[in-house]
Amino acid sequence: MTSTYPSRILSISIDRPLEQVYDYIYELKHFPDWATSFCLSIQVAGDEGRMETPEGPAVIRFVERNRWGVLDHWVSARNGTGELYFPARRPERSGERAGLYAASAARCDRRGFLG
Repeated sequence: MTSTYPSRILSISIDRPLEQVYDYIYELKHFPDWATSFCLSIQVAGDEGRMETPEGPAVIRFVERNRWGVLDHWVSARNGTGELYFPARRPERSGERAGLYAASAARCDRRGFLG
C-alpha cells in the first residue's frame, strides 16, 4: 500500500503582470524571498542553488524555463535522504494581476525530510 502525505494549497495575488512574476520567481537567487520558511539563504551555481534550510544544507533545481510558466523543482538534502520532487508551481493570470498557486505534497514536514 502506498503512503499518503498531507498537502496544502497556498495562493497569493501579486500586482504585477504574469510574465514579470514568472521571471522573478524563476531566478533561484530570489528563492529565499518567497520560500521564507524553508530557504534561509542560497548560493546559485549554474542551474542549481545550494541553500541553507532549517534542517541543514540542500540543493534545488527548477525544470527548464518554459512557456507555460511551470516552476516544478527538485530538492536534494545534503544528508543523503534522497531527492524530493515538488510539482505544479506556476503563476496564473488574474486580470491585470498574477496569482501564484502552490500545492505541497511531499515526503517532508516541519521537522525535515522524512526520507
